[in-house]
Amino acid sequence: MSQLPSETDEAPWKQRFRAPITYADIAPMAPERGIAISNRSGVFQLYAWDVPRDQLTQLTERAEGVAAGSIAPDGRFIIAIADWTMNYEDSAETLKGYQRSIFGGSPDEQQDLYRRASPLTYVDAVTAPVLIIQGRNDTRTPARPIAEYERRMRELNKRIDVHWFEAGHGSYVVEQQIEHQELMHQFVDKVFHG
Repeated sequence: MSQLPSETDEAPWKQRFRAPITYADIAPMAPERGIAISNRSGVFQLYAWDVPRDQLTQLTERAEGVAAGSIAPDGRFIIAIADWTMNYEDSAETLKGYQRSIFGGSPDEQQDLYRRASPLTYVDAVTAPVLIIQGRNDTRTPARPIAEYERRMRELNKRIDVHWFEAGHGSYVVEQQIEHQELMHQFVDKVFHG
C-alpha cells in the first residue's frame, strides 16, 4: 500500500508549486502595459507590469493577498470586483468555477477569504475619490455588487461617481469607448482642479 503524500507546508510537492507563480494580462490597445498577480513576495499581490522593461511594480500590500484583477483594454485603469460573494451569486456557472479555483471553494466554504478579498469590506477606509464605469448587463463583473458599493460609499459620504451604460463587460461601440475616455479625463480634471 502506498503512502499518501505529506500535506505539511514543507512537503516537496508544495515547495515546488510555491515558486513564484505569476498570472499576467496585457492591455490589447496598449501592449506596453500590463497587470500581473504574483506570489513572488510569498502572498499573491497585484502588480503593474512594464512590458518593454519586463518590470513589475507592486500595487497592493494586503496580508491576505489578492485573488484577481485585470487591466482595461487601453491600459489606463484596473478592473476589480466590488464583492466576491455577490459576484459569485450573480455569475454564470463557468465563472463560479473560476472563483472556486482561485479561492479554494465557494463563498459558503471560504466565507472569510471572500470577505477579506472584497473591496466592499474596506469601503469605510476609502479616502480617494472613486470613478466606476459599469455595464448594467455585465455577467463577468455583475452590476449588483457595484450598486451596493456605490450605496455604501454614499451612505458614508465618500466621493464616488458611477457611470452606468447599457452593455455587458466593456463596450465595443467606438462612441461609447470615447465617452468612457472623456469621463475618465473629466473625473481626473475634477479631482485635481475642482
